[in-house]
Amino acid sequence: RTAIAFMCGHDQATGSTYPEDILAVICSLSGSVLYSSFIAVCISLLMEMDAERVRYMGQVERLNHYMGRRKVPLELRQRVREYMELRWMSQGGSDEREVLGYVSRSLRRELTMHNAEKLVRGVPFLNTGAKGFVFSVVQVLKPESFLEDDDIMIAGEIGQEMFLLEKGIVNILGPDGVTVVESLSPGAWFGEIALQHCTV
Repeated sequence: RTAIAFMCGHDQATGSTYPEDILAVICSLSGSVLYSSFIAVCISLLMEMDAERVRYMGQVERLNHYMGRRKVPLELRQRVREYMELRWMSQGGSDEREVLGYVSRSLRRELTMHNAEKLVRGVPFLNTGAKGFVFSVVQVLKPESFLEDDDIMIAGEIGQEMFLLEKGIVNILGPDGVTVVESLSPGAWFGEIALQHCTV
């Protein structure tokens, strides 16, 4: 029991002889070093377990600094923060292209096809039946999240993207910007005309 107390650094008792005093000092020092090492290892493990969250918080902090420096209105700042939280919830803060870069081309093909093949094959003019073509399309897909009431495309702007809807509802508004002309649900696509004519 005395040895354990010395190792934890809680006992101030000394030995009755000089060698016992030396042993008590060595045990106390060893206990302190082991305790410090244990705490350091625990902190290191926790940091590694949540490294993505730490990186995400760093991005949020840089955005907050930027918005403060540019004197961005509070309402817009709040929407930016909501978007960052949505991005964290939907993507975990990680860059999918970077993560897929860790594996071989063969495994990358299987992972990307697992993630988006069904979505791409739901578009008739992309579903050619050739798996290689579908893989080529899947490879260039980039996940993107939008908040409610975000304008994904605005009439008249130059468009160079086509969107495949995986989750949520997209409302297409009329010229007045209020009337809902059509609502798109998961599996729908839009923006393909912009790819042909470079305008929305």
